[in-house]
Amino acid sequence: MKMKEVESLTGVTREAIRFYIRKGLLPAPEKPKNNVAFYTNVDVERIGSIKKLQDEKLLPLDVIRDVIDQGGELLFSMQDSAIVKKWAEIKRNGFSYAFDYFAHDLKLYHGACQQQSQGR
Repeated sequence: MKMKEVESLTGVTREAIRFYIRKGLLPAPEKPKNNVAFYTNVDVERIGSIKKLQDEKLLPLDVIRDVIDQGGELLFSMQDSAIVKKWAEIKRNGFSYAFDYFAHDLKLYHGACQQQSQGR
């Protein structure tokens, strides 16, 4: 889909989307021509998740990027703001060594949430 449709679906401006790409929050779209870019449904979902983490969880973009860089995209599907806030606190306070423990606990929690939502 083209930029105009992505803007319409997400409510995020083209300037913000380009900023997300420059900052590594969103992969560069496929560009078959100079002024044409195609975005996927995954891109739209990620933009929505970034916006949600900013607006509802009050996370700054650098924390969101760190979460993505560390393979923490599973946070996007999680509703527990306490976990997201804890991650932000760890990053804000510079306790990067704690990330490994946090990521392990987060994966366990995510797995438990998935099992619970599937009625297991």
